Amino acid sequence: MKRIVIVGLMAAFALIVTACQTIEPTGASSYHTPVIFVHGWNADETTWNTAVSTFETAGYTSGDITVIYYPSTDSAAQASAILSTEVDKLIAYTGKAKVDIVSHSFGSMVSRYCIELGGCAGKVDRWMSLAGADNGTSTAQLCIPITPASCNDMAGTDSTITTLQANWSQVVNQGVRVEVQWSPNDGVIVPATNSEELSPATNVELSSTLTHLTIPNDPGVLAETIRFFNS
Repeated sequence: MKRIVIVGLMAAFALIVTACQTIEPTGASSYHTPVIFVHGWNADETTWNTAVSTFETAGYTSGDITVIYYPSTDSAAQASAILSTEVDKLIAYTGKAKVDIVSHSFGSMVSRYCIELGGCAGKVDRWMSLAGADNGTSTAQLCIPITPASCNDMAGTDSTITTLQANWSQVVNQGVRVEVQWSPNDGVIVPATNSEELSPATNVELSSTLTHLTIPNDPGVLAETIRFFNS
């Protein structure tokens, strides 16, 4: 069974390594704090198609939004450097002092690394983590043969998780407001409660009908994200 799962993951990974790119802002920005979307492992910028449309319906413009792409072969540290560059570009483009971040799965580890230890320090106002993997998941053991850098990060077989946990005070001291939305029936983050963050973060338990891959596109999740960013 384990071999079948790994073969399936390798096939899925092969499908996403083409035609992936960061979508940078275009046109005028609005009064909103600009937003960067950060996808998870074995994903790309299309993860956020529904989310971007929902944000634009709520009054955000294409000038407010960056949707980053990073290769799933990257470690959290490597991907956070890509995120940091895009944060600086979005701040320069909009003239705003800070950005908000929406992340999913491994993207939450990337985002947290960038805030705590990378170039996002002092530049993030609010961070919404959806089913984040930054406190680890046992299922990452299965993908280590495919993308060892990122999956060792999530599996806890290197020092990334312990380093991030030791530096949570950096998030607090920077005044980043954090909310997590997670599902007890996640299926990928195991245990699912690993997505939760420490105080003063707000942790929102979602309906068990939502699973790992449905969370970023769920209308209720997106409505709560927009509410949090504008509260």
